[in-house]
Amino acid sequence: MFLGLDPSFPGRPAAFALLDGEPRLRELGDTHDVVSLVERVRPVVVAIDAPLFLPAGWGCLDWPCTCGRCTAPPTARRRAELAMASLGLGLFWTTKQGLLRPLVEWAIVLRGELESRGWPVIEVYPYATRVRLLGRPPARKGTLLGRAWTQQGLAGRIAGLPDPAQRLLGHDALDALLAAYTGLLWHRGLGEVIGDEEEGAIVVPRAAVAGAGGLC
Repeated sequence: MFLGLDPSFPGRPAAFALLDGEPRLRELGDTHDVVSLVERVRPVVVAIDAPLFLPAGWGCLDWPCTCGRCTAPPTARRRAELAMASLGLGLFWTTKQGLLRPLVEWAIVLRGELESRGWPVIEVYPYATRVRLLGRPPARKGTLLGRAWTQQGLAGRIAGLPDPAQRLLGHDALDALLAAYTGLLWHRGLGEVIGDEEEGAIVVPRAAVAGAGGLC
């Protein structure tokens, strides 16, 4: 099993997608209790769409620093995020006191909890997966066109997805599917690890996978 998570802000449910090795969609939904979900489905890997590490030299997200361990300036950036930007894959930077701060703090705690229980966790970026596998989207991911395009593209790689003309999935569910599929590719040696693993790398599909179609 391969579990993809698209978390929202703390207090709100996280969208999740569970794939088997075919790959076929096994479950799609939302959860307030990620740890219990992981313990129930027992995945090979948990792929999370959120920053799971801070830039090297940061001990906290406070500015001014309150932990006493921050040795890097507040303008520091994660090497993985810099590398993604250099590939033309724009993203939200991990910054001190940014809008995403609550999500980043929650995700880092979640990673620690899951890893302490023995579950492998990787950081993924669904937009990068979407571009690597399907090309540049014709519209924003939350639009009807963007969602239908993504769902149709994934249907050629993941069995069991509904026809977008009959049931169009939300963008959170689609991001969770992209995350889970990235986890499957990583497990099969078809993922590219971008950045410094000690600081926190981001996994994306290898460029060669783009033209490979389904994995069946």
